[in-house]
Amino acid sequence: MRDARSSTKARPAWLLAIGTAEPAAEVTIAGRAYRLVELLKADAFALTARYRPADGGGDAVVKRCRTQPALGVPFRWLGRRLADRERFFHRRLADLPEVPVDLGEVVIDDRPEPNAFARAWVVGEPLQRDARPGDGFFEAAEALVAAVHARGVALVDLDKADNFIVDPRGRPHLLDFQLALAADRRGFLPAWLAVRGLATQQRCDRYHLLKHRIRQRPDTVCAGDAAAAASELDALRPPWIRFWRRIWRPVILTRRRLLVRLGVRSGDGTAATEPPPRGRGGLRIPPRLPQTSRTPS
Repeated sequence: MRDARSSTKARPAWLLAIGTAEPAAEVTIAGRAYRLVELLKADAFALTARYRPADGGGDAVVKRCRTQPALGVPFRWLGRRLADRERFFHRRLADLPEVPVDLGEVVIDDRPEPNAFARAWVVGEPLQRDARPGDGFFEAAEALVAAVHARGVALVDLDKADNFIVDPRGRPHLLDFQLALAADRRGFLPAWLAVRGLATQQRCDRYHLLKHRIRQRPDTVCAGDAAAAASELDALRPPWIRFWRRIWRPVILTRRRLLVRLGVRSGDGTAATEPPPRGRGGLRIPPRLPQTSRTPS
């Protein structure tokens, strides 16, 4: 059977965070030189790559957030805000060993890059939707999410199982705070609404975590009683989540149709129809960008 991706093409520059520019071969993080090892992900919001210090030691992940304009509209300001968000939440959660540390200022081509954020590399693999994590994984994940909540943060994006990284010991780690929420980072919202929104999103975090646990390790929920587990999930499900899905589903479908129309995807427009190669964890990489080993060292 002919691969549907063979009839597609790489994303145009305006659909990539830094356009068609290649990732920097070298960067400096907090005064230390690093060299490119692997491109992890390239999408409209950020180009994410793994770097290794020239003098040895632990690797770093550098996320270069949006600088590319789109259809004549500048978006460097958006990239700066996204990088600032990453720094804020990593620093807020810096005392949790399951959250990688912020490594400091990123310098590219001898200039500080405010749209870039660097964190420590975590050895492991994203939690797959159909995986069966080992005993104790979800208990540790629940404790981790509770610790995040205790620091006034909601993760928001736990609907995706692969937002957890599973280390070689089978322990969970959290990396991505692009959609995270904190009541003291409320923007234009009044304080009371930000506090209420935080509580609602934290409830959503618990709901999504329980959903993953029921799907992947049902034997650890309600002593394996499927009916009791479903009842517990229903009790925790926020009443507005169905309404949100009705709003968000058309947005997803419209985005897919756009990518098909642009020739980036084919068929039903799902991510699987976008061209390879792929990086660590199956993340999409434009074909023209360099790629090295997928395997964490």
